[in-house]
Formats: sequence, structure tokens, C-alpha cells
Amino acid sequence: MENENKKYDDLIRLIQKNRPEMKHPDIVAEKIMDELRKGKSKIGIREIVVEFLFGWIYIGWVRKSMVIAASFFVLLFGYQQAVILRKINELSGQRINDGTLFMKGTESGLSERAGLFRLSGRDLAGKKTSVSKEDIDEMIKSINTLQIKYQDLIDQIKDDPALKEYIENRMKETQKLKN
Repeated sequence: MENENKKYDDLIRLIQKNRPEMKHPDIVAEKIMDELRKGKSKIGIREIVVEFLFGWIYIGWVRKSMVIAASFFVLLFGYQQAVILRKINELSGQRINDGTLFMKGTESGLSERAGLFRLSGRDLAGKKTSVSKEDIDEMIKSINTLQIKYQDLIDQIKDDPALKEYIENRMKETQKLKN
């Protein structure tokens, strides 16, 4: 085994010492340079444009910065959507005007019922009634006026627990006097 290793090492040294002779080394070097130049010139405009547009993805700090920016925009979008939905919910609870009546919530409830009740001759709780359109319109306008006039007072009562308790006590006393 040692003998074979020694022969192998000797052969390697001999090959390293005796290099092949080239007749024209300048021509070989020139041909190698020409081939390298041809390889560079084969790059088309498409490759240059792609490299220009997307070359930044190979730079680590730029790629991380873009990920952070994209995450920021996604979070901003989510925040905006939450704010918009909260505002929509607030608006749905505010008073609306359907032309004749202020009310809270959607206008489908009271307005539609009053419109149906305008028809003369409706059976209400087993009694035949006929109410004129003018009477219903006057009632709706009165309700509208009262809601507008006393909405601030109702809001103050709701916000102040002591005032709310005082008013409830007064209402109970008034009920006792009526009975």
C-alpha cells in the first residue's frame, strides 16, 4: 500500500513539473477573451430590464424594509376598516329624518306602520276606526317636534344618575296622585 502511494505521489509531481507546451499562448488567451465577451453581449434587453426592476430582491436590508412597509400598510388598512365599521354603527343609531319624522335606528319601523295606518277603516284591537290622513300627519309632526325638543333633556337625564332617580321618584308620586 505504501508503495502504491509513493508511486502515485511521484507521478503527480512529475505531471506538475512537465506542463504542456503551447505554440501560441497569446492566440489562446485572445480566443478565451473573445468567448467571454460574446457571453456578455448575449444578454438581451429583457434580462437587463428584469435585473433593473427586480435586482433589489437580492439585497437583504431592502427586502426586509419592503416586508415591514407591506405589513404597515396591511395594518393601516385593517385599522381604517375598523374605524369605518365603528362609524357606520354609530350612524345607524342616530336619529334620521324621513321627511316628516325623526326617529332612532332605521326608518322602516314607525314610518311604515304609520303609512299603513293612514288607510281608513283599519281594524285596530277589534274596533273599526277611521282616522283621516290629516290627523295622522298632525300626530307624526307632533311626535317629531317632541323628539327634537326633548332629546337634549333625555340625554342629560340618561347621563346623570341622580337626576334620573329624582325624575323616576317624581313620576311615581304623580302616578299615586292620579290613582
